[in-house]
Amino acid sequence: MNDKEFIKWMAFPGILFFILIAGGCPPPPPRSGDQQTIVTSDPKILIETGRYSEAKQAIDHMLRQPGHKYPLDTLYYLSGLCNRNLESNSAHAIMDFNRALQHSSNTEVVVLANIALGHIYFEASNPEYSRAIQCYRNALKSMGQIPPKDLILYRTGKALQNLGQFGEGQKYYDQCIKEFPNSTYAEMCRNNEGAEFFAIQLGVFSTATRANQYIQAVSNTGLKATSVKIIKNGKTLYAVRSGRFNTQDAANAALLTVRQKCPDAIVTPSSK
Repeated sequence: MNDKEFIKWMAFPGILFFILIAGGCPPPPPRSGDQQTIVTSDPKILIETGRYSEAKQAIDHMLRQPGHKYPLDTLYYLSGLCNRNLESNSAHAIMDFNRALQHSSNTEVVVLANIALGHIYFEASNPEYSRAIQCYRNALKSMGQIPPKDLILYRTGKALQNLGQFGEGQKYYDQCIKEFPNSTYAEMCRNNEGAEFFAIQLGVFSTATRANQYIQAVSNTGLKATSVKIIKNGKTLYAVRSGRFNTQDAANAALLTVRQKCPDAIVTPSSK
């Protein structure tokens, strides 16, 4: 997933931490005329208001000057958040989050640093799903039954599924659905549950007749496809799909060729 990121905060005892979650943009810094700029050197407040450069300077100063209120693991974690938003390359953020883990015996910092690392690996342009899975699993060991655990369960299942480990991924989908039945991520798990392979979806139609007509049309271009009945938002639809692939990478490679004939084709998990 390559969406831009925004910062969502959640409170743990004694300190406010920030979690990177895909799906939006970071909050912009205050503009003159909108509100009075907050004068502060507290990196948490600076990050919350989108002033990442100032926050990074404050953190670097604290790292050089002992005696401040923040533990070392927290400073490295906050530094990682700054670098994640300031740099297109995630190398420095990864280094900071790993330093936070190395210096921490605090459960909350360990959880959040692992989540942040997992997001980086999962959302990379060339995702590192194995590393994402390891980080998410480390975080899940100490997470309570509150969000963003639903997100982490979904992404762990999705990463395993993308690597072709469908049965193992299903376990995390099932846990997400059980613990967070009304969550958006639980619904995403339901959409993927039962998958056994990846297919390339060429189109979705309201009737079997239209789907079969499309199958005949694409067969004239050399593509072999079948129709699969699916239920979406309570409606019965007919998806036209082609191919059977064990991993998402293999399906994505084939998709490049298929899109020359069907530009709107996508990769989708499938059980039929």
